[in-house]
Amino acid sequence: MTEPSRPTHTTFVIEGMHCASCASKIEKAVQAVPGVASAAVNFASEQARIDFDASLTSIDQLLQTVVRVGYKARLPKEEEILTPSAAQKGEIISLQRAFLVSLGLTILLIAGMRQGWNRWVLTAIAAPIQFWSGWRFYQGFFHQLRYRSVDMNTLIALGTSAAFAYGLYDCRYLDTSAMIITFILLGRWLEWRARGKVSDAIRALLQLSPPHARVLRQGQEQDIPLADVQVGDSLIIRPGERIPVDGSVESGQSEIDESMVTGESLPVLKKTADLLIGGTLNTVGALTLRATAVGQETFLARIVQQVQEAQGTKAPIQQLADRVAGVFVPIVLGIAVVTFLSWWGLAHAPIQGLQAAITVLIIACPCALGLATPVALMVGMGIGARHGILFRTSEALQLTGQATIVLFDKTGTLTMGRPEVVRVQVDDNALALAASAEALSEHPIGRAIVLYARAHGLALMPAHEFEAIPGIGVKALVNGHRVFVGKNLGTESAAVNVGIDEKPAGYIQLADAIKEDAPDSVKILQARGLEVWMVTGDHAASAKYVGDRCGIPNSRVRAEVLPGDKAKVVEELQQRGENVLMVGDGINDAPALAQADVGIALGTGTDVAIESAGITLSSKKLGAVVSAIKLSQATLRDIRQNLFWAFFYNAAALPLAAFGRLTPAWAALAMGLSSVTVVGNALRLYRTKL
Repeated sequence: MTEPSRPTHTTFVIEGMHCASCASKIEKAVQAVPGVASAAVNFASEQARIDFDASLTSIDQLLQTVVRVGYKARLPKEEEILTPSAAQKGEIISLQRAFLVSLGLTILLIAGMRQGWNRWVLTAIAAPIQFWSGWRFYQGFFHQLRYRSVDMNTLIALGTSAAFAYGLYDCRYLDTSAMIITFILLGRWLEWRARGKVSDAIRALLQLSPPHARVLRQGQEQDIPLADVQVGDSLIIRPGERIPVDGSVESGQSEIDESMVTGESLPVLKKTADLLIGGTLNTVGALTLRATAVGQETFLARIVQQVQEAQGTKAPIQQLADRVAGVFVPIVLGIAVVTFLSWWGLAHAPIQGLQAAITVLIIACPCALGLATPVALMVGMGIGARHGILFRTSEALQLTGQATIVLFDKTGTLTMGRPEVVRVQVDDNALALAASAEALSEHPIGRAIVLYARAHGLALMPAHEFEAIPGIGVKALVNGHRVFVGKNLGTESAAVNVGIDEKPAGYIQLADAIKEDAPDSVKILQARGLEVWMVTGDHAASAKYVGDRCGIPNSRVRAEVLPGDKAKVVEELQQRGENVLMVGDGINDAPALAQADVGIALGTGTDVAIESAGITLSSKKLGAVVSAIKLSQATLRDIRQNLFWAFFYNAAALPLAAFGRLTPAWAALAMGLSSVTVVGNALRLYRTKL
């Protein structure tokens, strides 16, 4: 029996799209190919993400499918991630040139018409505008005609051609087609320039990596290109330099600024064996680094890859706009025909009817509608990546802002996953003896007692005859005294007895160390109207202690929950009609992360947890959960604004155009600026305070 093939995915660069209806057309064609599970075409990024069964179809077949419906498709080049592609740059330059030529000739044409120039001179001025500056629209029109299809070029080419043709009959109308083309070119030029800024956050991340690295080979320092660094190389990192690749500290120590990668605001102390992330900044000390990941395997490269894949997905909120855009152009053509016939047949005014029909064709561009959602999502995901918040899909970004409950795991999420001393009921001498005995222990409780004693200035003494008693504690001879530390008393957290020379000396109480920002993060979430819950497999007393410290009501704390039952807690809350955001880090959290509407995995957690989650946080701080919700809500607000204005624009403009209340030239200007407005509104997300 042959093993079934595993589904795979690919990303294409699509060239030739002019509006959201183009993207919809490509999606339908690709989804009809046998073996394709899903296809998402992003008009804003000019990319398609396709999930398919490689045993049933191939990348070449998928590329040919895109070509058959009238567009160019290719696999992306690696350098296109870092900078806009040559095609994008070329389009911006081409649009700028065409606009400037069209603008100059249009001004000359209007001046000539006012001064009564000869009609043939006016026609000679108008012709280059129509057939040189506007040639891109004809190219698109003929291309779509070849495939028996329509898009925005169809509307523009038909509208301007009708206006130009009538201008040849009556030169008083020659400026109409000229102004339409000029304004549309202006709108597209501004739109393309604005769209080039959408991925600035991702490009900024990639530019963190230095172009060269200082490698220690055969005892000599060598400056080599970053691409030549290999796993296992020793790299010299001087103060003020960025770390080229992922690795661990071989020697030295320094404080590392990780803010651009993880969102951590304060520098982090790194010493021997600590992990270093490529792209972070070494601030004060010199380090020697052993490379553990290079190239596309680095943390930074994987972030960019994940964000790019996520930007290729579609959020549920985008579906309505896509459905409308998919049928919009044919409907507009029909409205234009009805408008012309109505003016001619009912009002006996064919000239006004022609002008109204042209205005309908021009005003009804679905570009703004098609850009409304994907541009905002792309910006939101890019901002998230720069703050250590990695969304796996657009759906995760949308649903995060719609959450009503945030459900936290306890150990390793709200807490540090290690005990700390919270209360001491022994004198300093007994504490010093206990810590000295525990200094030889590897148990987390022992380490916590040692750290507490040292932090309080107590000197530790040599211990002899050390004995670790599994499940009980430790014994040792310290400074002539028989010391015993151990035996769980079963109090609200954990406590150990201290005995000196077989006499009770008191006890030391410990608890799982709560993350510094956990109480504030919970408070902020509650202030934003979210219910905060906690679920843990730990015993009730420990859960209550952490819940009380974090400000989580006892009624919203679930303790002693088996790993497999955490998902049932999520499901129970969902059955109440709640949208649940689950935050966890361990293997036992994976089912709950997958069950939740959106799972958030701490980047410090296990790979299984991260793979099960919709969001990964590269920061250890829970403030990143708050930031993720803020970013999602800001992005959703931006999308709703964009969709409202895009729908409102078309709903208001079409009747005005059909009833002759709008001129073609003004329609062209409004159409172009509507797309620019949508992109500009999305770029306002960069000002969001997280």
